[in-house]
Amino acid sequence: APARVSTLLDWVPGVRAIAVKCDLCSFDEQGPACVRMCPTKALHLVDNTDIARASKRKRELTFNTDFGDLTLFQQAQSGDA
Repeated sequence: APARVSTLLDWVPGVRAIAVKCDLCSFDEQGPACVRMCPTKALHLVDNTDIARASKRKRELTFNTDFGDLTLFQQAQSGDA
């Protein structure tokens, strides 16, 4: 017999399946378990404040950037072959 899997992943032929969507572990005060348990710390939970802050910082960095000389082709200087 095949090994049992999580009831969220279980599939039984002939039985109608219902998709269970992520609720961000709303029942857990510590937040989403996937974020806490990610071994590489690649998952982060962000809110609208975090997104707005990152967007503002990106705009400020772009505004304050000195793009210098944007010519695609520079003139050959004397002595260049």
